[in-house]
Amino acid sequence: MMYAKREFKSLLPQKPSRREEDLGKLLLMDWHFWDDITPPDIPPRPTNYPAPASYPAPASTLLTWGWDLDPNRIAREHAAWRDSQPDLERIVFDETLRSGWPSEPASWAPWHALHILGALRAVNCARRLADLYNRPNDWLSDCLPQVWAQMGANVEPALWDILDDPTCKPEARGLAVSGLEKLIKNKSIPRPPAIRALAERLSPGRTDNAIVNAYIVFVLENLNAVETKDAVRAAFKKKLVDTKIMDARSVSFLND
Repeated sequence: MMYAKREFKSLLPQKPSRREEDLGKLLLMDWHFWDDITPPDIPPRPTNYPAPASYPAPASTLLTWGWDLDPNRIAREHAAWRDSQPDLERIVFDETLRSGWPSEPASWAPWHALHILGALRAVNCARRLADLYNRPNDWLSDCLPQVWAQMGANVEPALWDILDDPTCKPEARGLAVSGLEKLIKNKSIPRPPAIRALAERLSPGRTDNAIVNAYIVFVLENLNAVETKDAVRAAFKKKLVDTKIMDARSVSFLND
Protein backbone atom coordinates (compact mmCIF):
# COMPACT_ATOMS: atom_id res chain seq x y z
CA MET A 1 0.00 0.00 0.00
CA MET A 2 2.84 2.38 0.79
CA TYR A 3 4.46 1.60 -2.56
CA ALA A 4 1.18 2.13 -4.41
CA LYS A 5 0.58 5.48 -2.79
CA ARG A 6 4.02 6.66 -3.72
CA GLU A 7 3.77 5.41 -7.30
CA PHE A 8 0.19 6.24 -8.18
CA LYS A 9 -1.03 9.00 -5.89
CA SER A 10 1.90 11.37 -5.87
CA LEU A 11 2.22 14.07 -8.51
CA LEU A 12 5.96 14.23 -7.94
CA PRO A 13 8.31 11.25 -7.59
CA GLN A 14 9.23 10.57 -3.99
CA LYS A 15 11.92 8.44 -2.45
CA PRO A 16 10.71 5.49 -0.40
CA SER A 17 10.59 6.00 3.33
CA ARG A 18 12.81 4.01 5.68
CA ARG A 19 9.79 1.91 6.64
CA GLU A 20 9.00 1.13 2.99
CA GLU A 21 12.63 0.16 2.34
CA ASP A 22 12.58 -2.21 5.33
CA LEU A 23 9.33 -3.81 4.18
CA GLY A 24 10.67 -4.13 0.63
CA LYS A 25 13.64 -6.10 1.92
CA LEU A 26 11.39 -8.36 3.97
CA LEU A 27 9.25 -9.04 0.89
CA LEU A 28 12.33 -9.64 -1.30
CA MET A 29 11.19 -6.91 -3.68
CA ASP A 30 13.61 -6.22 -6.55
CA TRP A 31 15.52 -9.37 -5.64
CA HIS A 32 16.80 -9.68 -9.23
CA PHE A 33 18.96 -6.59 -8.65
CA TRP A 34 20.67 -8.09 -5.63
CA ASP A 35 24.22 -9.25 -6.25
CA ASP A 36 24.22 -11.58 -3.27
CA ILE A 37 20.88 -13.39 -3.83
CA THR A 38 22.72 -16.48 -5.17
CA PRO A 39 25.87 -18.00 -3.72
CA PRO A 40 29.01 -16.82 -5.53
CA ASP A 41 30.42 -20.36 -5.59
CA ILE A 42 28.10 -22.94 -7.13
CA PRO A 43 28.44 -26.33 -5.40
CA PRO A 44 30.38 -28.72 -7.65
CA ARG A 45 28.89 -31.96 -8.92
CA PRO A 46 29.66 -34.86 -6.54
CA THR A 47 31.91 -37.46 -8.10
CA ASN A 48 29.29 -40.18 -7.69
CA TYR A 49 26.46 -38.13 -9.28
CA PRO A 50 25.28 -39.52 -12.68
CA ALA A 51 26.82 -37.68 -15.62
CA PRO A 52 24.62 -36.46 -18.51
CA ALA A 53 24.32 -38.69 -21.55
CA SER A 54 26.10 -37.65 -24.74
CA TYR A 55 24.29 -36.57 -27.90
CA PRO A 56 25.33 -35.89 -31.49
CA ALA A 57 25.19 -32.42 -33.00
CA PRO A 58 23.02 -30.41 -33.21
CA ALA A 59 21.18 -31.89 -30.20
CA SER A 60 24.34 -31.61 -28.11
CA THR A 61 24.14 -27.80 -28.28
CA LEU A 62 20.98 -27.87 -26.14
CA LEU A 63 23.12 -29.03 -23.23
CA THR A 64 24.82 -25.62 -23.31
CA TRP A 65 21.78 -23.32 -23.50
CA GLY A 66 21.13 -23.38 -19.78
CA TRP A 67 18.61 -21.03 -18.24
CA ASP A 68 17.96 -19.11 -21.44
CA LEU A 69 14.21 -19.76 -21.56
CA ASP A 70 13.56 -17.44 -24.48
CA PRO A 71 10.67 -18.72 -26.61
CA ASN A 72 11.68 -16.34 -29.39
CA ARG A 73 15.02 -18.12 -29.71
CA ILE A 74 13.23 -21.42 -30.15
CA ALA A 75 10.87 -19.87 -32.71
CA ARG A 76 13.83 -18.55 -34.68
CA GLU A 77 15.88 -21.72 -34.60
CA HIS A 78 13.38 -24.59 -34.59
CA ALA A 79 13.64 -25.26 -38.34
CA ALA A 80 17.24 -26.40 -37.85
CA TRP A 81 16.01 -29.28 -35.68
CA ARG A 82 13.67 -31.01 -38.13
CA ASP A 83 15.98 -34.00 -38.57
CA SER A 84 16.74 -34.27 -34.86
CA GLN A 85 13.35 -35.25 -33.45
CA PRO A 86 14.51 -38.67 -32.15
CA ASP A 87 17.35 -37.00 -30.24
CA LEU A 88 14.99 -34.33 -28.90
CA GLU A 89 12.65 -37.02 -27.56
CA ARG A 90 15.60 -38.80 -25.94
CA ILE A 91 16.62 -35.57 -24.22
CA VAL A 92 13.09 -34.95 -22.91
CA PHE A 93 13.00 -38.38 -21.25
CA ASP A 94 16.67 -38.55 -20.26
CA GLU A 95 16.72 -39.07 -16.48
CA THR A 96 20.36 -37.96 -16.20
CA LEU A 97 19.29 -34.58 -17.61
CA ARG A 98 15.86 -34.14 -16.00
CA SER A 99 17.38 -35.07 -12.64
CA GLY A 100 20.68 -33.38 -13.43
CA TRP A 101 22.88 -31.32 -11.17
CA PRO A 102 20.89 -28.07 -10.75
CA SER A 103 23.73 -25.66 -11.41
CA GLU A 104 24.67 -27.15 -14.78
CA PRO A 105 23.34 -25.83 -18.10
CA ALA A 106 22.60 -29.36 -19.31
CA SER A 107 19.85 -29.70 -16.69
CA TRP A 108 17.73 -27.29 -18.76
CA ALA A 109 18.10 -29.26 -22.00
CA PRO A 110 14.83 -31.23 -21.52
CA TRP A 111 12.88 -27.95 -21.25
CA HIS A 112 14.39 -26.67 -24.50
CA ALA A 113 13.90 -30.00 -26.29
CA LEU A 114 10.25 -30.20 -25.23
CA HIS A 115 9.45 -26.73 -26.55
CA ILE A 116 11.29 -27.38 -29.81
CA LEU A 117 9.11 -30.47 -30.31
CA GLY A 118 6.10 -28.19 -29.93
CA ALA A 119 7.52 -25.69 -32.42
CA LEU A 120 8.20 -28.53 -34.86
CA ARG A 121 4.56 -29.66 -34.49
CA ALA A 122 5.82 -33.14 -33.69
CA VAL A 123 2.33 -34.60 -33.32
CA ASN A 124 3.58 -38.17 -33.57
CA CYS A 125 5.16 -37.92 -30.11
CA ALA A 126 2.28 -35.99 -28.45
CA ARG A 127 0.73 -39.09 -26.89
CA ARG A 128 4.02 -40.29 -25.45
CA LEU A 129 4.73 -36.91 -23.85
CA ALA A 130 1.83 -37.45 -21.44
CA ASP A 131 4.04 -40.05 -19.74
CA LEU A 132 6.19 -37.23 -18.35
CA TYR A 133 3.69 -36.93 -15.51
CA ASN A 134 4.48 -40.50 -14.44
CA ARG A 135 8.22 -40.00 -14.32
CA PRO A 136 10.12 -39.38 -11.07
CA ASN A 137 11.20 -35.80 -10.39
CA ASP A 138 8.72 -34.52 -12.94
CA TRP A 139 8.98 -30.79 -13.51
CA LEU A 140 8.18 -30.66 -17.22
CA SER A 141 4.58 -31.84 -17.49
CA ASP A 142 3.15 -28.43 -16.56
CA CYS A 143 4.50 -27.24 -19.91
CA LEU A 144 2.56 -29.86 -21.88
CA PRO A 145 -0.68 -27.91 -22.56
CA GLN A 146 1.34 -25.08 -24.08
CA VAL A 147 3.55 -27.46 -26.08
CA TRP A 148 0.56 -29.40 -27.38
CA ALA A 149 -1.17 -26.18 -28.38
CA GLN A 150 1.92 -25.23 -30.38
CA MET A 151 1.45 -28.40 -32.41
CA GLY A 152 -1.81 -27.10 -33.85
CA ALA A 153 -5.06 -28.78 -34.84
CA ASN A 154 -3.48 -32.13 -35.76
CA VAL A 155 -2.71 -32.85 -32.11
CA GLU A 156 -6.40 -32.87 -31.15
CA PRO A 157 -7.00 -36.65 -31.61
CA ALA A 158 -4.03 -37.46 -29.37
CA LEU A 159 -5.43 -35.23 -26.60
CA TRP A 160 -8.84 -36.92 -26.74
CA ASP A 161 -7.06 -40.30 -26.55
CA ILE A 162 -5.20 -39.20 -23.41
CA LEU A 163 -8.37 -37.78 -21.86
CA ASP A 164 -10.30 -41.01 -22.48
CA ASP A 165 -7.55 -43.38 -21.34
CA PRO A 166 -8.41 -44.72 -17.84
CA THR A 167 -4.87 -46.07 -17.47
CA CYS A 168 -3.48 -42.51 -17.44
CA LYS A 169 -3.36 -40.70 -14.12
CA PRO A 170 -6.23 -38.23 -13.67
CA GLU A 171 -3.78 -35.32 -13.51
CA ALA A 172 -2.22 -36.29 -16.84
CA ARG A 173 -5.70 -36.47 -18.36
CA GLY A 174 -6.35 -33.04 -16.89
CA LEU A 175 -3.31 -31.72 -18.75
CA ALA A 176 -4.89 -32.98 -21.97
CA VAL A 177 -8.06 -31.04 -21.12
CA SER A 178 -5.95 -27.92 -20.63
CA GLY A 179 -4.34 -28.55 -23.99
CA LEU A 180 -7.76 -28.73 -25.62
CA GLU A 181 -8.69 -25.48 -23.87
CA LYS A 182 -5.69 -23.73 -25.43
CA LEU A 183 -6.54 -25.13 -28.87
CA ILE A 184 -10.07 -23.77 -28.52
CA LYS A 185 -8.91 -20.37 -27.28
CA ASN A 186 -6.42 -19.84 -30.08
CA LYS A 187 -9.01 -21.07 -32.61
CA SER A 188 -6.89 -23.99 -33.80
CA ILE A 189 -9.98 -26.20 -33.51
CA PRO A 190 -13.67 -25.24 -33.86
CA ARG A 191 -15.20 -24.29 -30.53
CA PRO A 192 -18.76 -25.78 -30.76
CA PRO A 193 -17.87 -29.44 -31.41
CA ALA A 194 -15.00 -29.37 -28.90
CA ILE A 195 -17.18 -27.85 -26.18
CA ARG A 196 -19.90 -30.36 -26.95
CA ALA A 197 -17.43 -33.26 -26.73
CA LEU A 198 -16.16 -32.07 -23.35
CA ALA A 199 -19.70 -31.72 -21.99
CA GLU A 200 -20.63 -35.21 -23.23
CA ARG A 201 -17.84 -36.67 -21.12
CA LEU A 202 -19.58 -35.43 -17.98
CA SER A 203 -22.47 -37.84 -18.50
CA PRO A 204 -22.59 -41.10 -16.50
CA GLY A 205 -20.47 -43.84 -18.02
CA ARG A 206 -18.38 -41.56 -20.23
CA THR A 207 -15.58 -40.34 -17.98
CA ASP A 208 -14.78 -42.74 -15.18
CA ASN A 209 -13.09 -40.32 -12.81
CA ALA A 210 -14.51 -37.46 -10.73
CA ILE A 211 -11.13 -35.71 -10.70
CA VAL A 212 -11.03 -35.67 -14.50
CA ASN A 213 -14.59 -34.35 -14.55
CA ALA A 214 -13.53 -31.54 -12.22
CA TYR A 215 -10.81 -30.54 -14.68
CA ILE A 216 -13.37 -30.58 -17.50
CA VAL A 217 -15.74 -28.35 -15.53
CA PHE A 218 -12.85 -26.01 -14.70
CA VAL A 219 -12.05 -25.62 -18.40
CA LEU A 220 -15.70 -25.14 -19.34
CA GLU A 221 -15.83 -22.35 -16.77
CA ASN A 222 -12.67 -20.79 -18.21
CA LEU A 223 -14.26 -20.90 -21.65
CA ASN A 224 -17.54 -19.48 -20.33
CA ALA A 225 -19.31 -22.40 -21.99
CA VAL A 226 -22.82 -21.35 -21.03
CA GLU A 227 -24.22 -23.83 -23.52
CA THR A 228 -23.07 -26.67 -21.23
CA LYS A 229 -25.06 -25.45 -18.22
CA ASP A 230 -27.46 -28.40 -18.13
CA ALA A 231 -24.70 -31.00 -18.50
CA VAL A 232 -22.55 -29.41 -15.79
CA ARG A 233 -25.48 -29.03 -13.37
CA ALA A 234 -26.47 -32.67 -13.92
CA ALA A 235 -22.89 -33.84 -13.28
CA PHE A 236 -22.82 -32.05 -9.92
CA LYS A 237 -26.26 -33.37 -9.02
CA LYS A 238 -25.17 -36.95 -9.75
CA LYS A 239 -21.92 -36.41 -7.77
CA LEU A 240 -19.72 -37.09 -10.78
CA VAL A 241 -17.40 -34.13 -10.04
CA ASP A 242 -14.72 -33.95 -7.36
CA THR A 243 -15.89 -30.87 -5.45
CA LYS A 244 -12.57 -30.54 -3.65
CA ILE A 245 -11.19 -29.35 -6.98
CA MET A 246 -14.23 -27.60 -8.45
CA ASP A 247 -17.58 -26.97 -6.81
CA ALA A 248 -20.80 -25.69 -8.33
CA ARG A 249 -20.49 -22.28 -6.67
CA SER A 250 -17.31 -21.66 -8.67
CA VAL A 251 -19.08 -22.08 -12.00
CA SER A 252 -20.33 -18.64 -12.89
CA PHE A 253 -22.85 -19.68 -15.53
CA LEU A 254 -24.61 -21.97 -13.03
CA ASN A 255 -25.30 -18.99 -10.77
CA ASP A 256 -26.73 -16.60 -13.35
